Order: sequence, then C-alpha cells, then structure tokens
Amino acid sequence: MTGCTHYYYGALFKSSDGGASWTDISDSVETELYAYFYSVAVDPTDEDKVYVGGSYFYRSFRTGRGREVSWERSPTSLLAYSIEVDPIEPSRIYVAGYQSVSISTDYGQTWTTHNGCVRSSAQHVEIAPADPSRVYVSSYAGLFMSADSGATWNSSHEGIYAASISALAAAPSKVVVQNSGYLMSYNNNPDNVWQYVVTPESCGTVCDILLNSENPDIVLILEDYG
Repeated sequence: MTGCTHYYYGALFKSSDGGASWTDISDSVETELYAYFYSVAVDPTDEDKVYVGGSYFYRSFRTGRGREVSWERSPTSLLAYSIEVDPIEPSRIYVAGYQSVSISTDYGQTWTTHNGCVRSSAQHVEIAPADPSRVYVSSYAGLFMSADSGATWNSSHEGIYAASISALAAAPSKVVVQNSGYLMSYNNNPDNVWQYVVTPESCGTVCDILLNSENPDIVLILEDYG
C-alpha cells in the first residue's frame, strides 16, 4: 500500500484520493510511546468530525486560516476498541472497551461509562440502521444488545454456538457475526434464529464485516490471517 509502513504499535493514516495513496498523520496526534490506535469513525453528517480510539480517545477540529486538522484528547480514560456514531443523532457516540461501553451525547466531550455491561474485551459496536436505539456489541464472550440507546444491556447470543465473536455488522434487515471461523446471520423473521452463512474455506480470524447498504445479501469480510 503506497505510503503505508508497518508499525507494531499502530499508526494513523489519511487518504484524500479514495485510498489510492496514504499519508501518515500519526505525529498530529498527541500520544505516548506504545499507545495503540484501534479504531476510527467519521460523523456521517459532518466529515470534519473524525474520532480516533485506542489507548485514548481523540476528536478532531480545524484551526487556523488553512483549517488544519488538530486533535483533542478526552480527559476521560477510554480504551476504545470500536467507535460508532449515531446516524440520526450524531452527538451520540458509543465506544466499546474492556467489559464496558462508554456513551457520549455531546460529540465526545464528556462520557458515561457502563462497566460490566459486556463480558471480556468488546470488539465491535454497531447501531441497528432501522432502529438507532438498538445497539449491538460483540466480544470474546458473546453478543450483547441494548434496546434503549445503551442504558441497559442483555446477552443476545442464544443460538450462536461459540463464545468468541470477533466481528459484527448490522443492516436494516439482518445482523451478521463471525465466530470461530464461521459467519452466522440473524434475519428479522418470525423464527428469530441464527443461520450459518457460506464461509470462505480460507477464512481465519475476521477483523471486520461490511454489509452493502442497498443489498444486505452482499457481505464483505476483512480477514486477519488464514
């Protein structure tokens, strides 16, 4: 990948040409040695609002005549494995961390952390497109769901025959997860059951899943190793 160099502890890159080339902007973020980057999210209503998570949580703002991007680090200690911005109410942001979900209602300036609402390390947080008050979090100990914008949480992995769920994606009509090398989908049907999805034979650890917004039957997966 042009312009990308391997960093053991992670780095932050930016592309302005649809991913054809990349610029390392790690130095623009105030951090410490061995501080990881885990996640990035963009406000769907304002491309200037960018959020970066890892050992710390950062939100972007523009300054000066050239409107250069600068970063503000949250004073709240957040281990942000995954970030999700509410598409209807973008001031509401969810951060999935270790045995916790943190929620901000003011664009990441202040946070309320719900400790113990998920078990083990949370891997992905997803908002259901058809109902933004419904939020899913996958973790190494299962799938968890909130039906009230993160106020309360319950396990939601009945029918998934594996504890560790490394990836998650939600569309208006279905939810897809990856567990122990297999993809499973949950469709909005009267049976309310999980079904296996045809999984590539070389599929190992899946880092991420993307469902096509116009046709959720089209599933893209990002594999770590085979």
